[in-house]
Amino acid sequence: MPALEREIAMENKKIIAMMLTLSMLAAAFAGCLGGDEEDPEPEAVMGCMDATANNYNADATEDDGSCTHDPTWSITLAADMGPVWVESGWDPIIPNLNAGEMCDAIISAMTKTEARDQVVDFTRAYYTSSQGVIGGSGSASISDVSDLNAAGTIIGVQSGTTSDLYANENLADATTTAYEDFPSVIAALNNGDVHYAMGDAPVLSLEGDLMVTFSDENFGLAVREDSGELLAALDVAIGAVVASGEYDAIYGAWFDGAVTLADDTTADTATAYPTPSEGSTLTSALESGGLKLCTDPFYPPFESYDADGNVEGFDADMADAIVDEIAAHYMGTDNPMFQAPVSTSIKIGFLNPISGPISQFAPPFTFAAAEAIADLNAAGGDFELVELDSGCDGTVAGAAAQTLVDSGVVAVAGAACSGASMGANAVLSAAGIPMVSYASTSPALSDASAHPHFFRVVPSDAIQGQAMNEMVAASGVSNVALVHMVNAYGAGLADSFATNWGGEEFLCTKVGYDETTTSDYSAIVQGVIDAGCDSVVLVSYSADGAMIVETMAYMGLSVPTFGADGIAGEAALNDYTEPAAANGVQVTKPRAASGAGDFGDRCAADDVCSTGIFQSEAYDAVMMIGAAANMEAGTTWQRTSTWSVLTTLVLVVHTPS
Repeated sequence: MPALEREIAMENKKIIAMMLTLSMLAAAFAGCLGGDEEDPEPEAVMGCMDATANNYNADATEDDGSCTHDPTWSITLAADMGPVWVESGWDPIIPNLNAGEMCDAIISAMTKTEARDQVVDFTRAYYTSSQGVIGGSGSASISDVSDLNAAGTIIGVQSGTTSDLYANENLADATTTAYEDFPSVIAALNNGDVHYAMGDAPVLSLEGDLMVTFSDENFGLAVREDSGELLAALDVAIGAVVASGEYDAIYGAWFDGAVTLADDTTADTATAYPTPSEGSTLTSALESGGLKLCTDPFYPPFESYDADGNVEGFDADMADAIVDEIAAHYMGTDNPMFQAPVSTSIKIGFLNPISGPISQFAPPFTFAAAEAIADLNAAGGDFELVELDSGCDGTVAGAAAQTLVDSGVVAVAGAACSGASMGANAVLSAAGIPMVSYASTSPALSDASAHPHFFRVVPSDAIQGQAMNEMVAASGVSNVALVHMVNAYGAGLADSFATNWGGEEFLCTKVGYDETTTSDYSAIVQGVIDAGCDSVVLVSYSADGAMIVETMAYMGLSVPTFGADGIAGEAALNDYTEPAAANGVQVTKPRAASGAGDFGDRCAADDVCSTGIFQSEAYDAVMMIGAAANMEAGTTWQRTSTWSVLTTLVLVVHTPS
């Protein structure tokens, strides 16, 4: 190139450079001087992640000025995806997540709190819970959680949980002992190391009766704060599980009652699945086919190990459903609706007088039935006890019997009261379901045509009446007042006693009453006094029997007093205002035959069971049903009861269609 041309070219380049410099200065001054703002020209917009930028690149993964991207990257999806369970202790579970190696998310009945939200991100709620309290043996009853805030009260909690925080912040006067895991809390309660256990109500309810519940809380899945794509996918999936009705099915498989899930979504909660990007947690899970979930698997019914070492529980089923939703979206896989597992347990119904005039005997009956179920299962069975209240009433028991029919029981142990057994039998016999009573003694129940499918492990009161007669005669009295209820049990036993005494004409007086409507027994007692009777025989339940005995003491009637099984047992003293009034009262009650096994010893050693009556019979009734149910349908099975009077029972177990 000639020298002149080179000079001109160089000069042109200088001019162009000067013009570019001046134009940039002009733009800068225009901004500083506050001139009219105009939209920048496209070439002035920089940023490869900005769709309006001149250098926008849809494949870019970093907006670092160089628009770094790998034009060859695309996600390689696995064929399917499922949860991968990773066991973690509770205290280190969040650090384990944030370390980035152990798991992608946490699902472990974790309450969403502000403190935790500072270090992890939570999904929308997948369960709404509440805190609860259960008490150990001998612990005082409470009506509010604040009742625990007293010096000398010891509360057991799991370390690092919201119950731990609540106790320390609100129950400062009490002593709070924190344990590493939930099983240790329950062990401490059972050992007497703590008076109460506090924790999530659904979990505690599996260990004992809830005294109080408080503080509603929401559970969420936790992810690392840099896992925005995974958070969005989880939120969308949870919403889909809820909207489809699958959530209700999962909830119903683990909990009773209506679903109470709170909707805590906000405007920031994702409603559409995100596009996975290179290197994200979501992408890693989609490519590997596994979403790694940290959990503390010792917290039923939310998460625990089954017999094969697999994680099961509400959280496990929710995790399956959530991951299925994500896989269905990204991979196009099938998204099956949750199906509750079909129970293989054999259900045995148990009608217990939890309410009504002999409710004080219900706890010993419950103990006996539970021991029988435990023994049946220890022998290789798979039995479930379905316990309902008979109310010691035919109407209540009939309704309970229908519930038992609907639940699929193969047979029913109960009821205790004769009238309740009659009411239940009318329903159960129509369904072809046998029942084995452990305490109904009315002679009328011996009529197989009137009460089909009814069996019992106790003899008729035709026999107990004879035993009462012998007891009274042995005391030397002769002018007996017979005071009795007019229900099936009272009338039947009173007639049996009178017959064995020689007839009603040999009684001083015979007075019947309705225990459901009578609250003042002074007229009855006055009638006994006026007749000059030298003794009283009561055929009553413990509540009305206690009132009669105390009325006798108040009115100065001091004569030998006798009763039957309805007022037997230490628990009957609970109905007395002054238990000393029962001193000297003699009663008949069942007695186990020798060599009847070790249940009698177990019952005698238990503070609850030892206070009752018919405990061995309740145990036998459940055991007999279990043994018969283990045989093929239609097979008969015979067993001798534990009464000294041997009664043979032939039982045909019902097989639900």
